[in-house]
Amino acid sequence: MALFKEGRINIMPKKGYKWSREEKEKRRQGMIKAYKNNSTLREKTKHFGETNGRYIDGHTYKKKLCKNCNILIKVTRKTGYCIKCRPKFINGFKNRKHSEITKKNIGLKSKAKFTKGYLFKQRKKFEKLGLWIPLKNIKPYILYCKEANWKEKMFNFMSPKELKLLKVKGLFSHKNTKGLVRDHEYSRYSGFKNKIPAILLRHPVNCQLISHADNISKAKKYHRYKDGDSISLTQLFRWVKNFKPKWNEQKECLKAMKNYRSKNVVVGGEL
Repeated sequence: MALFKEGRINIMPKKGYKWSREEKEKRRQGMIKAYKNNSTLREKTKHFGETNGRYIDGHTYKKKLCKNCNILIKVTRKTGYCIKCRPKFINGFKNRKHSEITKKNIGLKSKAKFTKGYLFKQRKKFEKLGLWIPLKNIKPYILYCKEANWKEKMFNFMSPKELKLLKVKGLFSHKNTKGLVRDHEYSRYSGFKNKIPAILLRHPVNCQLISHADNISKAKKYHRYKDGDSISLTQLFRWVKNFKPKWNEQKECLKAMKNYRSKNVVVGGEL
């Protein structure tokens, strides 16, 4: 800590404080100055990677023979393979299988951890946070999700940009993992939680085409256990009201929206 003060920069912001670009650049310049002026700091901190501006060859950087092709290579990790051979032998869990003993050990550890008491506490925690549907509401939620499902394929209401993308990527399947999926912009989770009529959630304006990966990341922006909303409830109501193309449930949707507004205050402003 004291060593960095030689660069005349305070590197300890307040808890919860977000660095500005100017502060980040000021800190970077201060650290570079500290490294240049202080030999003790340079010796204590070893930088690996020949492309690094402050590269210093450390004691753990050794030359070894590749286990596959016997070429003399530099390694900083315990893989033992050169760059060309490494993907063939080490790529996460690809081409690797657990032994029967390992599988048994994993099963025993999981069984020891995920007890009934542990699962009960976990459920109560996430129910209290509002991230999981309570057990007593699970069945109504399943029924609500079915009711909010699309009644048509919805491709007739897609934008030209979405249809063009659909031709290129196709629909998502286990064989086409980069394909597109139909997504509720205002999620069914939020609809159920806020008691929004399901007929509004299956309206064409609430349907968008996105990749399966984007659909997952949308949820993770909020919480890994909770759906995310691309639009607000106010936006959904406004789009339904201004919808011009022919839709066989348009009258019912307007009626449901009117009834909801008469009983509830729409979050986000008046329509």
